[in-house]
Amino acid sequence: GPFQRLAAKAKVVRLVLARWWRGVWRKYLASYSVYVLECEGGKYYVGSSLRRKARLAEHLSERGGSAWTRKHKPLRTVESVDRIPSRYYLGVEASKTAEYMLRFGVNNVRGAYLSHPRPFTAGDAPMLSGFIGHFNDLSFRALE
Repeated sequence: GPFQRLAAKAKVVRLVLARWWRGVWRKYLASYSVYVLECEGGKYYVGSSLRRKARLAEHLSERGGSAWTRKHKPLRTVESVDRIPSRYYLGVEASKTAEYMLRFGVNNVRGAYLSHPRPFTAGDAPMLSGFIGHFNDLSFRALE
């Protein structure tokens, strides 16, 4: 009857409002963490998450949190930046990845959109120099 139709409409409204609220929360209210893990063999992994502790537990689990941390077991967290607004966390993650690549070498660090486990080769040099140079304020003008 009419009560059941009203209950069905209320359920739809609740679902729509819940989805809207999740979007608002993620876009405007959520804060991310960017973390750096030191891994076995002098390797590093830069990651980000809304739930840092749970994500770190995933990295330490048997299944591993990423292909890189499955291959190179994390030993400890060496750095963490917390409370990053959602519109900035990807830039912070990329910046940290570039910083660590400059310090420890491109084949010893993964993070941001460079998280694949395969080694970089000479063919990757133009992309890597642009990525690392941009985030570390390096100038290549003297080379021209």
